[in-house]
Parts: sequence; structure tokens; C-alpha cells
Amino acid sequence: MKGAITVSAGKGRKLMGLKKKQAMAGYVFLAPVIIGLVWLFIPALIQAVQYSMSNIKMGQNGIQLEFIGLKHYNDILFVNTTAQYLVNSFRQAAGEIPVIIIFSFFIANLLNQKFIGKNIARTVFFLPVIAAAGVIGQLDAGDLMKTMYLAGGKLDLGLASGAVYNYESLKQMLLESNVNQTFVSIILGSVDGLYHIVTASGVQILIFLAGLQSISPSLYEAAQGEGSNGWVSFWKISFPLISPLIMVNVVYTTVDTFTSYDNVTMQYIRIFLYGNNNYAYATALSIVYILVIAVVLLIAYFILNRFIVYRDAD
Repeated sequence: MKGAITVSAGKGRKLMGLKKKQAMAGYVFLAPVIIGLVWLFIPALIQAVQYSMSNIKMGQNGIQLEFIGLKHYNDILFVNTTAQYLVNSFRQAAGEIPVIIIFSFFIANLLNQKFIGKNIARTVFFLPVIAAAGVIGQLDAGDLMKTMYLAGGKLDLGLASGAVYNYESLKQMLLESNVNQTFVSIILGSVDGLYHIVTASGVQILIFLAGLQSISPSLYEAAQGEGSNGWVSFWKISFPLISPLIMVNVVYTTVDTFTSYDNVTMQYIRIFLYGNNNYAYATALSIVYILVIAVVLLIAYFILNRFIVYRDAD
């Protein structure tokens, strides 16, 4: 009896030691985030709130702040047409987020299968994420395209023939081919939408794929031994066990969609930031927008949390 108690105590100490090591590893990985919050994000947020409650002027000694209280926030909420931009952002996000999540989950399940060229296929879907971090991302965002466009919105490619190409040229070519205009709009919208979905799904696919590969094959083998087919295994094993990652991807996709370059509210903020040089108003508008995004995330959390299955770490 004493031997059994001693063995149990030894296992308990080993288990506690393992948990402490895992906790320490977690703190190590969280350390850069904590340091960034304390030294970078929180001071910048405090300064942004200070700017949003002031009029910013340039003086002989640099930036001068004239405190005006909540005037900018009052103008945003009750005077200007900010609400319309927020509504349009909601519509854009409501149409994009479910499609991106479903597409990412579907592609991750396909890439998790065994087939020839699996690694190449994974690279192809994640390549847009890498490209978006460099020159291609700037081109896609429109920063460098401004220097390439000529009068009339035509893009000069520097060809000897002097040919110019743009989006309208493609549309005109389709119209001249006697294709119905409605059908042309559907084609162009589908092509543009497909491109956006693929380029915006790389990270989500990677997260879903990592979750699928973490599921023990023995679960599928046991289910197959009980007579379950692939469809039943998907809904009874894959989907419940990967459901926490659905929350992660929804949060990531929501933030990415609401802060994307083509988001109407982000474009509205840039008008005051770069066009009118009204930094104080743009800062206040950004803070309001951050709070709106936070509310959307909270609503998404309370809705999705009912369907999430959390696995016990033990």
C-alpha cells in the first residue's frame, strides 16, 4: 500500500513539474506580446486618446495641442455621416468573412488529404500571404500603382507598341464580344472576388491545416472500425475538435477585413489623415472604429462560443 502511494506521489510530482515547464514556455512565448503592449501599444494608445481630444497645431516648438474635450467624438457620432460608412463596412464584412472562413476550412481539409504534390499545393495557397508582405502587397494596395497610372486611369506598361491596359479595357473587350452586360458584371465581380478570397485566406488555411493535423489518426481509425464513413467522421471528429480554431480564424478575419485597404471606413479615415491633414479628427475616428470592431468581436465570441468544443489538455 505504501509503495502504491509512493508511486502515485512520484507521478503527481512529475505531472506538476511538466505543467510548470509548459506554463513557463507559455510565458516565454507571451513575453514579446506583453513587452510590446507595455512599451509600444499602451503609450501609443494613450497618446492617440490625447490627440483625439485636442486640436493639433504646428508651432515653433513643434506640435502644440489645444484641448477641446469630446468635440471630435460628438461630430463623428451626431454631426457627420460616419454611420453610413460603418454600415457599408458591416455589409462588406458580412459578405466576406463567412466566405473566407468556409473557403479556408474547405481548402485545409483538401490539403490534409494524401495526394501527389501536396506540399506544392500548400505553398501555392500560402504564397499570397508572403507576397502581400512585400512589393506585391503595395501594388495590390494601390500605393505604387499611383505612380504607374497615366491620365485617364490607364496603366502604361512601357511596351514598344504603346499598348495600355486597365480594368475598363477588359470590360470593354467583353462588351464588344456581344456578351450580356449583366453577365459581364458577374464575370468581373467573380474574378475580383475570387482573387480577394484566395489572397485573404492563406493564414486561415494554415491555422485550420495545423489543427487538422493535430487530431490523432486513431480517432478516425476507431470511427472507421465502428462503421462511420468520411462524412460522419468529419462532423463527429474533425469539426468539433477544430472548432476552437474557427474562433481564432473568425477573430483574425474580422480584424483583417475591417482594417483592409479597400474597406470604406478605412478609406474615409485616410481622407482626413492624408487629404485634409486633420490628424486629430482622424485619430478620434480611428478610436471609434476600434471600439466598433471590438463590439463586433464580442458579439461573434458570444455567438460562436456556444458551438465550440474545448479539449482537455490532460
